Amino acid sequence: MLSRGATPIRGATPIVVWCIFILMPAKYTRREFVEGMPQHIFNRGVEKRKIFLDDSDYSIFKYYLGIYLLPIEILKKKYINLPLRLIQTNLNKQLDLQTYCLMPNHFHLDIIPMNQEVIPKFMRQMTNAYTEYFNKKYDRVGPLLQGRYKSILLDSEECAVHVHRYIHLNPLRAGLVKSLGGWTWSSYGEYKSLGKSGDDLCVRNRILSRFRDFSDYKKFLLSEISEREDLKVLEID
Repeated sequence: MLSRGATPIRGATPIVVWCIFILMPAKYTRREFVEGMPQHIFNRGVEKRKIFLDDSDYSIFKYYLGIYLLPIEILKKKYINLPLRLIQTNLNKQLDLQTYCLMPNHFHLDIIPMNQEVIPKFMRQMTNAYTEYFNKKYDRVGPLLQGRYKSILLDSEECAVHVHRYIHLNPLRAGLVKSLGGWTWSSYGEYKSLGKSGDDLCVRNRILSRFRDFSDYKKFLLSEISEREDLKVLEID
């Protein structure tokens, strides 16, 4: 349930201004982890290649997100024969995932670490597990991702909520779908369902508490779409 006392966000700050670091090359990226502060993590395929070639690839990436993030009791119910080695890699209660979006050749994660060491550990596990799966499936060798992941500290709530919107708008801006809910591989569906599935990956209260209700939240997401784009085509879910 959304916070009744939340102060709604008014207006929209241009993407270019509110987090210019977000699209900068790796050499300009700050790698600074602060307990309790959100972090925008992103990376793309080596040589800009696609890292998700079909739905099962997206599903496996989400599977590993769940292995590392969901409470162990939920994992044991969901995967009865889950190997002990995977259970031992679980990082639940050490970090919260707020937002994610998986795109054909890159991904975005919005993570809140509970200690300074957990994000490097989490990203190492994710990168190794998914690369091993991908290379085995497609009979390839070598790195899949373009160097080390990029990381931006979101040091204000205003910046954090705008980056959240930026992440969810990726599929729309790329022309992959015509509605926010049309892209299966992002956390928008979890925000829309408000936790009804019981095993969602994201912790949503920090973002949603800034809006009066879900309708207000949706309007904020779509307010950054350029006026030159035909809003009639965007089926607001």
